[in-house]
Amino acid sequence: MEDIAKLTEVSKEFRNGRGISGVNLSLQKGDIYGLLGPNGAGKTTLLKMLTGLISPSFGSISLFGQDLERSFASGMRKVGCMIESADFYDYVTAIQYLKLNASFYPNIRAQRIDEVLEAVGLAAFGKEKIRHFSTGMKQKLAMASSILHSPELVIWDEPTNGLDIEGVVHFRALVQQLSAEQGITFLISSHMIHELEQLCNRVGILNQGVLIREGNVQELLTDNHSLEQYYIAELQKGKELMNHGRLDSRI
Repeated sequence: MEDIAKLTEVSKEFRNGRGISGVNLSLQKGDIYGLLGPNGAGKTTLLKMLTGLISPSFGSISLFGQDLERSFASGMRKVGCMIESADFYDYVTAIQYLKLNASFYPNIRAQRIDEVLEAVGLAAFGKEKIRHFSTGMKQKLAMASSILHSPELVIWDEPTNGLDIEGVVHFRALVQQLSAEQGITFLISSHMIHELEQLCNRVGILNQGVLIREGNVQELLTDNHSLEQYYIAELQKGKELMNHGRLDSRI
């Protein structure tokens, strides 16, 4: 299988002692990969490194076979991302905001803006100013922006934040559709374990900056009733290893 993204022994050290330690992770074409972990585990740090927002202290990252540090522009050209909370110009409309974003990419069709607004469920609000949007609507707009240029890899950090039940169901259907019809690879960080269980083919669990487990969802569930049960059990194992000094306690 083709590696879309690959992290090799990636570490990030911060002055407060927290960070990421020796993460090896690969995304293959067509993956819907869920990244799980408690608050402060390093999920957003990992995603920021993968999108070039921060640089690793050690290790290497490649996108589509190209080293991210040496070939950032060409590697990121095929990537769409939404990291943490999106910032907007509240005085513009959704359509104006997407037109501004489209100007950074070559050859985006004019009708593409209507297509992505329809895809995320904002077709009726394109001419409304963003300052009138709810948190969930802004989250949907950020998703629309991230898929505007038809990327091959989409990286979303807590994409269901602010979404109501209908919005979460729509989100799940959107990911499944884009994966099936366009072959888009997804890396999704979320606390919504039940959603990831239904959505992802692979998951990884990050704890204390260490990728403690990863694998195929169905294989992980062989001896567990749910992904949540598996996740809690793995975190407990991690705590026990920490207590015995077998997991790097520096981060």
